[in-house]
Amino acid sequence: MAHETDPRKHVLIVDDDPDTLELLCTLLDTNGYNVVGVADANAALERVRQHVPDMLLIDYMLPETDGMTTLQRCRAEPGGKEARAIMLTADSRLATLERALAFGFDEFLPKPILDQDGFLQRINDVMTRRRQ
Repeated sequence: MAHETDPRKHVLIVDDDPDTLELLCTLLDTNGYNVVGVADANAALERVRQHVPDMLLIDYMLPETDGMTTLQRCRAEPGGKEARAIMLTADSRLATLERALAFGFDEFLPKPILDQDGFLQRINDVMTRRRQ
């Protein structure tokens, strides 16, 4: 984890698929982000307690809980409401996406990530938006 003085934006990725986690960590790290990847909600919560990230990328389907509950728990931590949040999901049903936005996600991105440039653009777009 970077020191508090690290000027790079801090991103916490929560995904139980090791290949996806490695891909996203590498992609964001090589594009100037300070990235930490974890595989479950409990590890994410511990990381948020240590240092609230600028952005949370959370998989919808996680072991033991879902991405929405994970976001809710992270947002309940001091400073957690300030982090931007994107849901990663292979579930493209409209009801799931509407529920994610209602739960407080700023955006959702489909899995698998096929367009890396488009993915990075959406990350940058959300990162520069002000939290409502």
